[in-house]
Amino acid sequence: MTIASMDAQELDWKDILPEPFVVLILGMRGAGKTALGHYLLEYFGEQGKRKPAYIIGFPAHKRHLLPSWIKPLDELYFPDNSVVLLHEAHFYLHARRSMNDQNIEIDKLITVSRHKNVDIIIETQQSFRLDKNVVAEVDALIFRAPELMQERFERQEVRFITNRAKEAFSPYIKEYNVVRDGEVVGRYMKLLPEAKKKAYIYGKNYEGMFPHDIPLPSYWSDEISRAYGELKEKKEEEVEEAEGMVGKILKLIKKKPKYAEYFRSMLEWEEENKDSEYFDLGFEWSDVRVPPQVLSRLYLDGILELVYNTRRHKAYLLKDREAVREALEKLET
Repeated sequence: MTIASMDAQELDWKDILPEPFVVLILGMRGAGKTALGHYLLEYFGEQGKRKPAYIIGFPAHKRHLLPSWIKPLDELYFPDNSVVLLHEAHFYLHARRSMNDQNIEIDKLITVSRHKNVDIIIETQQSFRLDKNVVAEVDALIFRAPELMQERFERQEVRFITNRAKEAFSPYIKEYNVVRDGEVVGRYMKLLPEAKKKAYIYGKNYEGMFPHDIPLPSYWSDEISRAYGELKEKKEEEVEEAEGMVGKILKLIKKKPKYAEYFRSMLEWEEENKDSEYFDLGFEWSDVRVPPQVLSRLYLDGILELVYNTRRHKAYLLKDREAVREALEKLET
């Protein structure tokens, strides 16, 4: 098949995202996911003149910052012939609640929205937090700059796309080896300013970087951005409380990916020794190859139980083995 060429000026969002659509925006914190969501809301709604524009997940006490043509919604609802932005979608469409009646209704809601000419813009940090049925429904994935280890926290079917996005963003990201005493002890990633004008798209009729610089919405302000930050902190506290141990473990692994290896080692030890008469004596750091200071932190975080404590020895057991198993399975799937 002969592939013809076309000028980038001929392409815009309406060509890349044929309506009605469901689009998922991913990427690292601070990369501009929310600003892009607002821009698409403005672009496809044409400031409410072409389609009514709605937003779900904007803090109530900051709604005066929004232009009058954006109507906030307090529940998960997609009005007919509209464009809707769903901010931090995992608070509404979370994988942990995938089997309950609410998520079954959400799945139906998104499917039916296609027949009602609704454009849905879903924004979240990582796809693994979302119900798998929601991820399967999207027409396009849009990445702002991915996190350093983001592919490890995405659903398996999204990981190869994440790797493509990382390659596409490589000119806009500066990576450093962190050296101490002549040895490399870590990697540091710095986002260059121009990265916030870029987006990688994997869709049904387009794959690659968006061919133009992406501006901010006409009404965007630092105060709107800060309002989202305040809301996110509050919501994360609520979600962590609701998810219990699994959420706590995933949050730790997200901050320090090395912890996934530690949890696997502790889980393996308990599985291998659960029938032993000495199981209740627990494991020491040398049994599971986990640094003592990490075990102490996990104990203080309420993830480990301290079985015994002497001047020379400390031994632990997992408080909730099944929660650790579930968290690790989420990383793999």
